[in-house]
Amino acid sequence: ACICAGPQGAAAHASPPVSLTQLEDRARAFAPSARLAQADVTVAEQRSAALQAGSGAQLFGGAGVDNAREAVTDTLSRDYQRTQMHLGVRWPLLGTRAAQQRTVDDAQHAVEQSRLRRLQMENEAVLAVRRAYVRHLRSVERIRLADAFLRVRAEAQEQLASRHAAGVLLEADRLDLGGLFNIVQATHDSQSAARDLARAEIERLTGQPAAAVQTQEPAWPQTCLAPGAAALDRSPAVTLAQQEVDAAQQRQQHARLEGVQASVSLAQSFSRDIGGSTGHSTRVGVDFSLPLQWRSQRDAALAQAQGEIDRAQALLALRRSELEAAAQQALAAYRLRDKEMAGHQHRQQAAAEALRIAQLRLNAFDGDGYSKLLTTRYALYQAAVQVVD
Repeated sequence: ACICAGPQGAAAHASPPVSLTQLEDRARAFAPSARLAQADVTVAEQRSAALQAGSGAQLFGGAGVDNAREAVTDTLSRDYQRTQMHLGVRWPLLGTRAAQQRTVDDAQHAVEQSRLRRLQMENEAVLAVRRAYVRHLRSVERIRLADAFLRVRAEAQEQLASRHAAGVLLEADRLDLGGLFNIVQATHDSQSAARDLARAEIERLTGQPAAAVQTQEPAWPQTCLAPGAAALDRSPAVTLAQQEVDAAQQRQQHARLEGVQASVSLAQSFSRDIGGSTGHSTRVGVDFSLPLQWRSQRDAALAQAQGEIDRAQALLALRRSELEAAAQQALAAYRLRDKEMAGHQHRQQAAAEALRIAQLRLNAFDGDGYSKLLTTRYALYQAAVQVVD
């Protein structure tokens, strides 16, 4: 009776119980951390789009009015007013173009990293939902075991009182046996609180109330029991570190033109003297600037970029080793608990057999027989709880 599942309280709800898969899907979309990560992705995408739109060729122009006094001879000057307007296009070259492209590439990498961080937050939210689901599941199982033990509480207290009144049971034994129900009741209350906290955690992570949560054993994916190198490389933490390596390598390519600023421009200008004639001009120009120690600056930039590559590769190796070590530790703990389960189940079977024998001997030993029955029943309860634990 202690290990049989009683009727589920969730059946009283009008809505069907929510499965773990449904809770996981909700957590990916509605968890607070996932929503925040999605907002970061949106901001990064808009920033990248703005930088892409602002790179490349640029349109420039201007207009003005001049009020001038110009010397013609040593004794003669000319006063005039002139309006001017110019319009042109400027294209970046060499280091200027490389700097723009580096900024755009960094923004695009930021978008990809924000998406990976969103995936990481979604995975963490799903993991938190799974843990809360398991806590809810185990609390419900412990509550059922406690209910099965407490179901005979009134009858047992009546039997203990009558046997004590008949002189076949000591007062100390009556109090000790009656205290077993108090211990189980305290466990029942604590597990009820743990179940409610787990359900509240699920509601917080899924963004909506869960009227009823299924109490079904979750399935273990095969990739959890035998994770390979490919599964570890698909982890967001490893992928994020790999993108850091790619970004550092791309920045190294742009560093070769560090410090060389250049641009080519095409402009058309118009001018008109107020009260006079109109003029115009077309201009094609090339501008550049180069530091006197350009070679030293370039070498330093390349060395810095190589240092960033080495650091990113070291971080990638660290993330892979951390995940591999965590997987090995988790699998070792899982296999250890799996081996221990047989012993706990054997103990539970022995306690069930002891309870069956105590029921058969109940009539043969009036006082001690009932005491033995309650003791073995409590032992079966403890063994069943140990299996759940």
